[in-house]
Parts: sequence; C-alpha cells; structure tokens
Amino acid sequence: EDVARRDFTINGMFYDPLTEQVIDYVQGRADLDRRIIRTIGDPQERFGEDYLRMLRAIRFSTQLGFAIDPDTYAAVQRNAAHIVRISGERIALELEGILAHPNRARGAAMLLETGLAAAIFPGFAGAGAEEAVGVLSRLRRQVSFPLALAAFYAGFPTAFARESLEILKLSRKHLRHVEFLLAQRGRLLASG
Repeated sequence: EDVARRDFTINGMFYDPLTEQVIDYVQGRADLDRRIIRTIGDPQERFGEDYLRMLRAIRFSTQLGFAIDPDTYAAVQRNAAHIVRISGERIALELEGILAHPNRARGAAMLLETGLAAAIFPGFAGAGAEEAVGVLSRLRRQVSFPLALAAFYAGFPTAFARESLEILKLSRKHLRHVEFLLAQRGRLLASG
C-alpha cells in the first residue's frame, strides 16, 4: 500500500536491513537499469495526487540523464496546466534543480515541450523561449539559480521576467541578481 502511493518506480523500492535485500514490487530496479523515469501505476492518478511530480520527473531526467517513459511524459503534457495549483516556493525548488544543473538545456527543452514553462510563466513562448535553451547550453558547468534564470529569460524583456518570476516567491536578493544580469545581457552574451 505504501509503494502504491509513491511517485516513480525508482523511488518505490525498499531495503530490508535485516535480510540485506531490496524489496521491489514496481520494477524499480529494471527501470534503473534501463534508465527510465516511470510513474508507479497510472500516471494520470500519480500526477493528480501531486502535480509537482511532473516537475520532479523532469528534474530526475535532467539530473540522472534518464529518459521519461512515453506514457508518463504524455501525462505531463496533458496535465501541465495544473502545475499552477502548486505553491511557487515548491515550483522554484524543482526549477532550481533543473536549471542550475549542468544538463540544464535538456531540462529546459522538456519544460518547453511539455508546456510546463508556459503554464508556470504565461507568455513564455516563441523565439524567446527557444533562445532560452541555447543560452542555457552555453553556460559553464556550475551556475547559481539566478544566473540560470537570467539565461532562461535572456530572450525576453526584463520587465516580463520580473513579473513572471513573482510566482516563484524568490528572495529580493535573487530577483535583483536576475534583473542585474538581464540588464547586462548584451555584454554577457557577447563575451560567452
């Protein structure tokens, strides 16, 4: 019963310290070997329990270099609009795990393709959104979250970025840092 309520098969395994055995009712080991992120049971139900799981799927895929199971990915696309039911602070934590990771361009591409980016940040679309992936791919390996956000918004006006980022409930310090970087984007992009 406990495992049935968990999110992904790779998180649904248990360890018995007495027998030193892994207990796996959901084929989590097989998915680890195949490098697949897959929900436990029906993805529609899993995401309906907590829509943040959609971002977690992309974060795990980004950080681990795993593919997302096609049914799971399709459910993210179908449910992307529901992400706004989640608090901005929780969304920000997952986005930081995606955009500050060295594999950030892949994660950003999935945010765009699934519709999560547009749902979280209305108006984040078109050429500016596509530019985000390219700018993120050119950043050095280790970056701060504000730098990653500035790169994500490099194709948009600063005022749009400031307004869009309000949903994340970032600190004033982080917001000022993003604004500063966006104000300097011409010089920064030319040097990179």
